[in-house]
Amino acid sequence: MAREDGINVQQSAMVQSLRTLALKVQFGVEMQVKLVPLLLRCFPCLETLYVMSVPFDGPVDVGVEFWDHVD
Repeated sequence: MAREDGINVQQSAMVQSLRTLALKVQFGVEMQVKLVPLLLRCFPCLETLYVMSVPFDGPVDVGVEFWDHVD
């Protein structure tokens, strides 16, 4: 499944049977934030998503402008 951002999700990586997913995300870490939508593409039948924001002790590498471009 291709997208305009050029990132593909292989059919073999998709899990059709998963209905509930829980994630812990450090929203101050850009790579973790970018990973969330990529990960969600692997679960096309997801019905319930739980997200826990985890504090990040290091320097925050996500600026305010970053959130304007997140899918």
